[in-house]
Amino acid sequence: MAHNSYAAAIGGLNSITEPEPNYIAKSESASQSTFVMQLGHGTNISRASVDDDVGQTDKLTSVQALSVYFANRLNQNIQYLSEVNISKYGFKASESYLGQEINQQGLRFSVQKNITIFRDISFWLGGGLELSYSSYRKRHIVDSQGFLLNEYENETKPGLGLLLNVMQKWPINDNMDIAAKIEYSVPVLQSVSRVSFGLILFFNLNTNINNTSLEEVE
Repeated sequence: MAHNSYAAAIGGLNSITEPEPNYIAKSESASQSTFVMQLGHGTNISRASVDDDVGQTDKLTSVQALSVYFANRLNQNIQYLSEVNISKYGFKASESYLGQEINQQGLRFSVQKNITIFRDISFWLGGGLELSYSSYRKRHIVDSQGFLLNEYENETKPGLGLLLNVMQKWPINDNMDIAAKIEYSVPVLQSVSRVSFGLILFFNLNTNINNTSLEEVE
């Protein structure tokens, strides 16, 4: 009986001196970064015109579906936005405007800052550069009856433009965002002036940003 009482006392002492370990959720500093990389595909509706050496084109509305985006968010307020695109324009000739076809390959790069309007409403405002390589074909003018008056040589030349853009993002889930972007391209060393509205679907490339782990508290 005395032996049983002694064993019970020892067991009670162990339960006091060796408590069960507690665990808390600890964020991994390596994973809790605001650095986000995103890859996206977008479609743009553009309103463009060309100030050619031999004349001005009419304004043209066209849909450009071949745009690939890459976004680097460095923190909550700054991100880089890159775009690779292929654009095609077909301007009709008239009595007042030059007709031509343009095939353009371009690279656009912008730095954007997050602007907060209200507590839960913000947008990305940015500016940057556009580098392009364009071919200008079937350059011609017609008379009032639509008959050909003159044709001009085809041209292929690089270009440089300045960009101003505004973009808004909405999350779809933890790995996807949808964005709307309005952009104005001002020609510097090229002849295409453009205002565009686009929709972009972004996919997160790093998905372990908010991982947590359990650490034992001694």
